[in-house]
Amino acid sequence: MSHTAFAASASMRAPLASQQLHPIMMRFFNPIPVSAFDMGNSIELEQHYASLNMFDAVPNGRFLVDTELYVPILHVRRQLSPKHIVSLRIPLYRPYNGVLDGFLNNYHRLAGLPNNGREFRPKNQMAYYLKPQWSAENRWEMGNISLEIQSQVYKKNSVAIALLASAKLPTSSKTRGWSSGKADFSLGTVFSWHGDDYFAHSELRAIYTGAKSEGSMQYQHYVRASATLGRDFGKHYSVLVQIQGGSSPYQSQLYVLEQNPWIMNFGLRIQGESALYTLSFSENITQYTTADFSFGFHVRWLMD
Repeated sequence: MSHTAFAASASMRAPLASQQLHPIMMRFFNPIPVSAFDMGNSIELEQHYASLNMFDAVPNGRFLVDTELYVPILHVRRQLSPKHIVSLRIPLYRPYNGVLDGFLNNYHRLAGLPNNGREFRPKNQMAYYLKPQWSAENRWEMGNISLEIQSQVYKKNSVAIALLASAKLPTSSKTRGWSSGKADFSLGTVFSWHGDDYFAHSELRAIYTGAKSEGSMQYQHYVRASATLGRDFGKHYSVLVQIQGGSSPYQSQLYVLEQNPWIMNFGLRIQGESALYTLSFSENITQYTTADFSFGFHVRWLMD
């Protein structure tokens, strides 16, 4: 198998590039799961669109996020050696007033589901604040850039293991609630297995928060974990299911910030002539520190 063909095969079986899309989690290092086999050069455009509605009290609480959020990310991966790769992720954030509130209110009513307070907010009106620390605006924002080095320490037949060292740079706005204002650092490991038709990944990361406190809030080191199961359908299609989450970096008097964030993801990946295409959908498992749901569309170009 040629290098490019093997890279395409490993990339088709890589985990979904899903992440926590709640702004309070995006302020810190916000990793995506990776594969210990996927060590090739590539350029990827990741795109996420999420809907969020969380608060601590209605109508005059301290914390509120009510927005739809578009997050495009440029992800560049460069091989340093056959067993080492460095990656750079450059995100942008765009909160919107949104268009889905009316649809979601009607869906919840017809399905007999709770509206979780959406009925108390004006429809399609963006808000994100934590008083008195920050207040966001309806505008484009530079995101927090992240760097990662991946080192493959074991590979034999269908099993590979890699070590991960990462850093988040505080390149987004602290006063508008998109960054903690300090760098974060992470160490982790990923275990990957490739079978004939099925594949799986398991990942664990420990994250050191550079910021320690902000007003009455205290920050703590936290963990992120993920598990991915996928199946190939021929050479050009794969389907994936993935669970990911961990602990919260917050220690505060607001329970809506301290809940552990967990989400479930479902994806379809297609191998085209010149790129890989991934469609994904994410649903929250825990409520307060995750987006209600999100959609993803990613295009990845493999490089020699």
